Amino acid sequence: MKFITPVSMKVTLAQFETDLLQPLLILGYKKGDCHYSEDRCILATNITYEHDRFSLLYPAYASERDRFFIKEYNPQLFLALAAMTDELNGIAGEWWKHTTSYTSQFDDGCLYKQVTKSILEIHAFGEHLSAWSNNNHKYFVKATKEEIIQHFIIKQQTVSTEKQKTIKLGDLRRLWPLSDCGQWKSIIESYLKTLIYQPDTYEVLIKQEHIDLLIKEGSITQKAAVEAAGVKLSLLDKNAFIAEFAVDAIKDVSKKLFDNDTTLQIATTAAPRDRSDLKGRALYVDNAYKVNIYHTLAGGTTIEITRK
Repeated sequence: MKFITPVSMKVTLAQFETDLLQPLLILGYKKGDCHYSEDRCILATNITYEHDRFSLLYPAYASERDRFFIKEYNPQLFLALAAMTDELNGIAGEWWKHTTSYTSQFDDGCLYKQVTKSILEIHAFGEHLSAWSNNNHKYFVKATKEEIIQHFIIKQQTVSTEKQKTIKLGDLRRLWPLSDCGQWKSIIESYLKTLIYQPDTYEVLIKQEHIDLLIKEGSITQKAAVEAAGVKLSLLDKNAFIAEFAVDAIKDVSKKLFDNDTTLQIATTAAPRDRSDLKGRALYVDNAYKVNIYHTLAGGTTIEITRK
């Protein structure tokens, strides 16, 4: 059996010892030179071409020996990549992708972590997946490096976004008198009534629909107060463009691409009549150009602007 995906990531000593050391040993890796310092802070596998050894290295060596360098701390992604092997039936800790809608307990295209020594075992993906049978392993293929990266990056972004929506109850109580928007004030009241006995330090998760309402209808005073309390509205706005910040930037882009500042701009008076909500919140492209939109396999969107 061979580990096939070298990986590296910057860590603190506490992160290494708490989140990564034991899981790597359980996977079957051998501990190399792990003397930690602020300069020697890169945890890496594939040491001197030993596929099953990990050590702490200097940053200059982070991407050597075909290592994939994880730029932001993500221990789950590190361990998932480190667990990739050439073992036909996998190992505990390796990730697989379900490839059909035939089995009801698994979602087509989703990734699942193997918890047994072999994928052929009855509960290879956990006891809660009780419908698993020995015949169903044919509906799984090993997840690729790219699929694993996408899975864990999206997962981390979701957790990060949820964290950005939390606000301490004490701050929420102090915000209530500032809420001159009747609907937003009633929403704060609904949170306060259900949490009346909780301490000020209790963290409240604000629903996205209420964030959207504040962005759309809240006053400058309200928004500033919520931002000061730790909820970053600029990061939670589903629309990528906020007019007061983006107008000049879009003009600069238009000048660089088309030699004028009108071909590409923030939609203001040019928004469709039936979508006035797009004013200041969407892009406008001059009618001399055609916009083509393509969807990528990874779920992104490619935009092509061509002259008619």
